Amino acid sequence: MGVSRDYVIRITRSGEDALVQVTPQVSEHAAICRARLLAKDGDMVEIWRGMNRVFSQASDYSRMS
Repeated sequence: MGVSRDYVIRITRSGEDALVQVTPQVSEHAAICRARLLAKDGDMVEIWRGMNRVFSQASDYSRMS
């Protein structure tokens, strides 16, 4: 199994405070999957590893069902 690294998932919701979660994951892909579980339609999602933003996207997960 790979080595876990800490990723920061930041989810911004309209009219609300941002949700920030620090989570150990084995890859960027795993961190993105975790963010998808937390995000709602219309949220802005960013994933950071240290000072590097590795992912940024406005979510529209209604199409993924």
